[in-house]
Amino acid sequence: MTSPSSLSPPQVPMELHMVNRKKLLDSFRDNLSLSSRPLHGFVFLQGGEEQNRYCTDHTELFR
Repeated sequence: MTSPSSLSPPQVPMELHMVNRKKLLDSFRDNLSLSSRPLHGFVFLQGGEEQNRYCTDHTELFR
């Protein structure tokens, strides 16, 4: 077994993704139910965008 590189991201258990997805969907359903909107549809999420510092090629640290 090799040691993980400090440059690679840490392993994230798939259960964490499932739990967070369930929380998100439950929250959407609750809010839609309270607003009398239909529970069917699509959700589009936009990821973060890199931002350059002024007119340089230096990229701010994305968090």
